[in-house]
Amino acid sequence: DCICLWKHLSDGTFYEDFFCSKIPGFLQDYGFKGFMLGDGYTYPRAPLVHGDFSEDMIGQFSEWANVSVPEKPVPERAEYIRSHFRRKWMEFHVMRQSQFIRKVGKAIHCAGKEFVALSAAVRDPFEAMWRLAVDYRAFMEAKVDAMIIESSIGTIELEKWDAGAGISMFDRNRAMLLRMRAFMPGVKFIQLHCV
Repeated sequence: DCICLWKHLSDGTFYEDFFCSKIPGFLQDYGFKGFMLGDGYTYPRAPLVHGDFSEDMIGQFSEWANVSVPEKPVPERAEYIRSHFRRKWMEFHVMRQSQFIRKVGKAIHCAGKEFVALSAAVRDPFEAMWRLAVDYRAFMEAKVDAMIIESSIGTIELEKWDAGAGISMFDRNRAMLLRMRAFMPGVKFIQLHCV
């Protein structure tokens, strides 16, 4: 249900290179002060275990990790990777997502604009990396000007997201904020309260 940002276009170009080549002109044409990397760009919409197991991504992964993935239907290939290479699969995606973030930051700053990004779906640094392949250090390397931190306690309470979770989502959210600050000292945080 999602577009994978790390794939190739039909001419062999990485989507990320095409995307980044369009950012400066877009920002100039519309006179924006900056660019916010939002949902689906700051992080993939789907967790890695349910992500893109297409030929393109398997090919990139196999080359990067120097592993062989059997040619099977997608569900079986996905299960094979989850069973044999889960950590490597995460590390590969962290590398690809970090590369994307650095390229986007460079394109925005070269245009003389501000780079702002949304945090990864109310996830602290560890869970963001393990579940969604987001390493917040990439934002630091890309000199992000501000992070919009999802603090969605109101939404969690209203929509009962914590029902049966076994842990207080309020406590989890408070801990996420503290961990984000410890991981990204000096970066401006803008709270998105989702109420």
